Amino acid sequence: MHLLDLVPPHGVAPYLPGLSASAATGRRPVLILHGAAGSPGNFEDLLRLLAHRSDRTVVAPAYGRRGTARLERSAAELEAHARRLVAASPDGSIDIVGHSLGGLLGLLLAQRLPVARLIGLGACFRGCPPRFPRLLGACVGPVYPQIMRPLDIAPPAETRIVSYVSDLDAVVPPEYSDLSDYPGARVETVPAPGVLHYRLPLDTATEVFTRLCGPAVAPACAPG
Repeated sequence: MHLLDLVPPHGVAPYLPGLSASAATGRRPVLILHGAAGSPGNFEDLLRLLAHRSDRTVVAPAYGRRGTARLERSAAELEAHARRLVAASPDGSIDIVGHSLGGLLGLLLAQRLPVARLIGLGACFRGCPPRFPRLLGACVGPVYPQIMRPLDIAPPAETRIVSYVSDLDAVVPPEYSDLSDYPGARVETVPAPGVLHYRLPLDTATEVFTRLCGPAVAPACAPG
């Protein structure tokens, strides 16, 4: 047993539009990935907006013992979900939204599958600062020593990356989310000033939703 087994998940994920939604509307499916020690309910606000709109397939899986298993295990679990979405996508590609570790896993998926857009929220694309990695690895899960070190993963040129960063994010400081120095990378960095790491999925929900819906339809997306 790990310590995380004693901590209940945060938030509740609503019922989400299934595989037929994107086929019916022609809108690209989206895969939403929580971070380490997280759960799909961390994206509750964004998921409710997407569920209300109901115009695309949305999958927000739990994975890898709440994201604490080894990277290889989590990536394999998520690749199975992603391949199903790619197969059901009208244009053969998907969008991914990932918080923290979820952003890193989204980047790994983009190296193997067609990902049109990757939106990272405090994403540890380049790892994160080492804070007791062995202790956390033993008490919580083996992913921590894997990510608490510098990572060098080049983003695919065909994937557009939007990276939300906060000056108050002490878990994944902005420089660990920055992929802009890779040749050919298409990266937009979006400041989220004053937002703590754990609040990024909540405080960016409306803006991320608008990006997914597109500017022409965003005003109609809000529940009324």
